[in-house]
Amino acid sequence: MKERPIRNFYSVCFLEWFTLAICMLFMIAKVFVGISEAYVIQQMIDLTLGGQMSEIFDFLIYIVLFIVIAIFVEYMEVTFSGKFSVQTLKKLRIYIAKQISGMPISYAERFDSGKVSSVITNNLQVVSNYLSSTFINLSRTLILSIGFAIYLLVLDWKLFLISISITPVILLITRIFKNSTQSLSKKEQEIVSKSNTIVLDSIRAREIVKSYNLENHWFKKYASYIDRALEKKIIFERRKSWMGAMNYFVDFIPMLICISYGGFLTSQGSMSAGELLAFLQILRRLTGFLGTLPEMIIDTYSMQGACQRLLEVVNQTKERTTGDSDMTEIEDDLISASRLTFGYDAQIRLNELSLQIEKGEKIALVGESGSGKSTLAKLLCGFYDDYKGSLKVMGRDLKQWNLESLRSRVAYISQDAYLFSGTILENIACGKPDASLKDIMEACKLSNAHDFIMSLPEGYNTYLSESGNGLSGGQKQRICIARALLKDSDLIIMDESTSALDSENESQIFHNILTKLEGKNVIIISHRFSSITYVNSIFVLQNGHLVEKGSHEELILQRGVYYHLFEKQSTQLKRVIQ
Repeated sequence: MKERPIRNFYSVCFLEWFTLAICMLFMIAKVFVGISEAYVIQQMIDLTLGGQMSEIFDFLIYIVLFIVIAIFVEYMEVTFSGKFSVQTLKKLRIYIAKQISGMPISYAERFDSGKVSSVITNNLQVVSNYLSSTFINLSRTLILSIGFAIYLLVLDWKLFLISISITPVILLITRIFKNSTQSLSKKEQEIVSKSNTIVLDSIRAREIVKSYNLENHWFKKYASYIDRALEKKIIFERRKSWMGAMNYFVDFIPMLICISYGGFLTSQGSMSAGELLAFLQILRRLTGFLGTLPEMIIDTYSMQGACQRLLEVVNQTKERTTGDSDMTEIEDDLISASRLTFGYDAQIRLNELSLQIEKGEKIALVGESGSGKSTLAKLLCGFYDDYKGSLKVMGRDLKQWNLESLRSRVAYISQDAYLFSGTILENIACGKPDASLKDIMEACKLSNAHDFIMSLPEGYNTYLSESGNGLSGGQKQRICIARALLKDSDLIIMDESTSALDSENESQIFHNILTKLEGKNVIIISHRFSSITYVNSIFVLQNGHLVEKGSHEELILQRGVYYHLFEKQSTQLKRVIQ
């Protein structure tokens, strides 16, 4: 069953519609409890003033029954209100997590990390607070107010309309403030999002920040955003406080009118003293509700701005989940591209590229920066599929693959050696959750990671903080390579995955991969030509085209693009040595 998308706050509430409906029923029951309370007061006063003391004692049974029912209704309403809030927030958080995890790489690469942080903290917190408190209070207020208003209209419609004549004016003023308050809330959240980005940048690039003495620069930039956010917040709170001050008029003026005009009606015999007191009892509760209404409406406008911003971010186009999941053996070429054209950021990365990679081949992709090597690697993982031309992976058109099935057969290792918070064992095992410790150690031996891991005090149980802080770049890359090798995929793509390693470790890892992984297909992308001389074939890309193909010796003899790139790197290396 296809999951229903959440488009607005009402869709959020629909996540737990049944619980909300039961909660609303008990709120309606509270209306009858409140009316019954006023009726008991009316009868007690009228019977006392009429000297009918014997009948007062008969009402004691009704009073006891009324108290029991009131306690039960109150308990059930609070219970289901709490259940609604907790369950709705749980489903909303799960929905957001699914949406973010399902975002295509193309969108995630353009996504501001500070914006993500703001979405899952600030905006979600606003919606969470509203659901937990204001929404329930607002629903209760509206239901009780409507119920009590109907009762007062039946009791004496003239007295009721005269008493609340000022209320529409207050609600009209609240309506006028709607657009400005909602806009202020949204602008504040946008500014806070930008300030979060600054904090994240200063943490992630702390070496650069300190080495360039950028602390004061970042602080001033952050402070300027915070000042702007504070300015918006003060204006918002000022308007909210002004609306709160109107509560006094909503609460006091109707009571004053009711006592004056109601007292006149009582003196004329048009209304009994008990009816007037019952009327005042319900009117007092009604005006109390109406007095809190403006502030809750302002909170609602603020929440709508936060919810809109939240859903604008998470309701992006998700990766497709359709496609063929067939896991049959590869019979055709491993990869076949014909006139493949693709680009992003208004730049063409691959321009009518055509190539074939046979099953079982271990090849290298080389070329200058921007030639399309990494772009092709990402296409093979299904990160993008809005290309032109033809691209077949393992005998099937990329667009026909089920992405989850495709990625289960591809192990991709990027230059960015990202490690999750957790133990080294957990980081490696996520490549194959059911792997044994022996399998994990074998993968680490192939990636030259086993020895340094065992030298750590806790070995494979060493806990890594965010991004593997505490390990060198080369150590992190070796763990990431082990994770990919453990996955035991048909195709292994190494995209500059040894850039932080010394030549000795790099050569040993490539030797292990090229000689010990029989039957596996390996694509190596590297700027170090010395590490790729033993692959079956080298594919040379230039401006998104395949310009040369062959072994290292064959390409050197051709004295073409590869030869010049190799000579350039060799010359630079000689200069460094000299």
